[in-house]
This record gives sequence, structure tokens and C-alpha cells, in this order.
Amino acid sequence: MTSLFPENDIKLEDLFLEVKYDGPSFDGVMNIQDLGNELLGIEYCLTKIINELVKTNKELSEADIESLQILTEGFVNNCFKKKIKFKAFLDEIEKRPVLISILFFVITIYSETALIQININNTNTVSMLRSGQIPIGQYQQIKDLPIPDNAKEIIRSNLIDKKYREESAKIVMPLKNDNDNLELSSSVLEESVIIDNTNKQSFFIIDLPTEQEQDVTEEIKTIQGRINSINLDATKNQIGFKVKNEGNEIHCHLSENLSIDDYKSNYLGEWVEITGKISRAGDIIKEIEIEKLKKITKLGQIDITFGDNR
Repeated sequence: MTSLFPENDIKLEDLFLEVKYDGPSFDGVMNIQDLGNELLGIEYCLTKIINELVKTNKELSEADIESLQILTEGFVNNCFKKKIKFKAFLDEIEKRPVLISILFFVITIYSETALIQININNTNTVSMLRSGQIPIGQYQQIKDLPIPDNAKEIIRSNLIDKKYREESAKIVMPLKNDNDNLELSSSVLEESVIIDNTNKQSFFIIDLPTEQEQDVTEEIKTIQGRINSINLDATKNQIGFKVKNEGNEIHCHLSENLSIDDYKSNYLGEWVEITGKISRAGDIIKEIEIEKLKKITKLGQIDITFGDNR
């Protein structure tokens, strides 16, 4: 959708998000409550993204961020269309490429998050918010984006952030009629995001079920991946594991015949093969009870085995 970094000639005036509502419900007008909620939702999402990017960039100062304002510039042409723009009260802002870069990625992250949301149904949303794991299709979609890893991580965290999801949904609330649609576009994006009544429901969060209401299945299975964390003080979920070293970390605990002492010194960061009881909610792995753990140097090559081999 975008290049890895913005071109050198991108200026502050190029960095905007155009929000266009079209259809029978809009003819240069919008319900004032819908308008207010929509703007508040956009402001929340953009501000959250800015703050997350700032945390990972040591070149930015407090003055840079305090100087930023998010503005709306409205104009009408047989629809309801406006620009969400940024303003910075700093001299020679064009000589602060890091700030320009941050705003470029703010627009990219917001738009890409919306584009990915369109393809996540309510069932997957419930599992995702409950487990903190992104469905494999959307995880791969994020992984393939030509943007830095910290920007990808912000997209992932926003998708499983209930507050962000609630605020982002406000932008689709004005769509009332079957023929209404919303288009998000910008001069720095290669494609626009189009949302209509057929896909707007993917932005809303239905009530999460209780643990008793969840459809949880269990199976004994062998999987391979990497141990990314070990908590020696925990009595449960002592091990953090990623299947094939991809996706979100899965909480694992050892069965009674295994001891954390066998793994604390030389298993962190290692590839392993796990056999155990895997609990799933839909397609999402919630946790694993490890019955057998095999250390491997690469997938398919076994070096050391702990646990019952019978």
C-alpha cells in the first residue's frame, strides 16, 4: 500500500486523511451527533497511534508532539467530504524529517488497520479480543506490509485493543442506508479504503461471551516453534511459545511430570517440538499443557528430549 519510507519531498500539507461519506444519507449534510462521534473517534485513534510511534522514536522531543494539532477541513460536493489534517507550531518543520515520517505512518497505520478490520468477522473478533491473537489470514496480511516492524506491531495491538476498536467504529456509524458508503484516502496512500453496509459490521464489537459460553475444544497434538519467554516464579503459564515463531505468544504450562528447573537455563530462545493438550477457542490456541518437550536445532531435527517418551 505504501513505500517503506515517505519520499523526501513529502511536506506537511501532503499529510492528510480524506474522509468522504456518500449515498442517500449524505447530500452535504450529516447528523450532528454522528458527526461529533465520528470526529472524536478519529481523534482518539490518530492520537493513540502518534503516542505509540513516539515511544519507539528517540529523535522526537516533547516539543515536537506538543506542537501538533489534528484539524478538520470540511468541504461539500454533493456528498459529505472533509480532510483530517495536522498542524505543527514549529519553525522550519520541513527540516524535521522525523516528524514528517511519523505523520506519514500515522495515516498509513490508521488506514491499514481499517482495511484489515473489514475482513474480520464477529466470531474472529471475539476470539481475537479474548486471546490476544490475530487470525492467521490477517496476521500474514500485516506481516507482508512494506512498513517497519514497530508500525506493524501497532496495527496488531490496535486490532486487539477493545477501546481502539470501539472508537474506530464511530466512523461507520453515519452509514444508515444500504447504498451509503465511506471512503478513506490520502495523497500518500496508493489505494483507498471503502466501507459500506456490507462490511461495516466488522467494525463493531459484540459482547464478549463468558468463559462458560465459549466453545473451547481440547486435543493432544504435536507442534513446533520457539520459546520466547520463561517465568520461573509462575505456577502456571511458565513458558511463552510461538508456533513456527510467528503470531502471538501462547501461554504454556508444564504437566506434573515435568519441572521448570530442567528448562530455565538453556531453553529461552530455542526451537522446540511440543506435545501436549492444546486448548482452542475457534481457530485460536488459548493455552498448552506440555506433556513432552523436545529441543531442536531446526524444524524436524531433534537433539534433546525431556518427558515421557513412551
